[in-house]
Amino acid sequence: DMRFILLLWIVPVCAADAQLEALLATLSTVRAVPEAARGPRGTAPALTKAKHQLRDWVESRLIGFRWGEDETAFAHQLNAELKGTGLLEKTEPGYIAEIRLQRQGGFLLLQTGMAIDGCGFDDSVYLLRTTSEGWRRVWQNEQNNYTEKEYRPQSLHSVQISPWNKENDYFVMTLGTFSWCSSAWHPVYFRVYRLGPDPEAVPLIEGSETSFL
Repeated sequence: DMRFILLLWIVPVCAADAQLEALLATLSTVRAVPEAARGPRGTAPALTKAKHQLRDWVESRLIGFRWGEDETAFAHQLNAELKGTGLLEKTEPGYIAEIRLQRQGGFLLLQTGMAIDGCGFDDSVYLLRTTSEGWRRVWQNEQNNYTEKEYRPQSLHSVQISPWNKENDYFVMTLGTFSWCSSAWHPVYFRVYRLGPDPEAVPLIEGSETSFL
């Protein structure tokens, strides 16, 4: 029945529209926080909520994405929708970077970014894997502690996953730099994680070095 098929298409789209509206509302609250009340780099607690809303919106749209399809074209389609909301227009708190999708081995890598003060972005990354029940998030890396001492926003330059193995045992390594444009010297962060039952597991190894970029 064509009406049933059309309904299956309309329901996810309407839900996605509602999620974008919620993201817009959250980011508007970030922009409304007085400068004196903001955390480092213009952050606010609502930024974590916005990160999760953006992540969840992309994941909801993956219902219509199949393994083997062009993830770059799909990301372009999603970014066109985000651009239509005006969220991609500025690099200041309350706006976002274009999303990126990339296949690595048997995983789909999703990278997002929230604009912060200092002409930079606070990047987050998520790994998803397709199952018989659809896409499932198996790991994520976010910077959600907005204190002067602990907040280390980064521009992610590389996320590498160890090769396939029959034990299904994987490691993830991230390489990023401190997001800032007032200096050519930046901290470089490296972290190694082991994939397991906890998508928010702490890194096995982490460190930083200062480099001229």
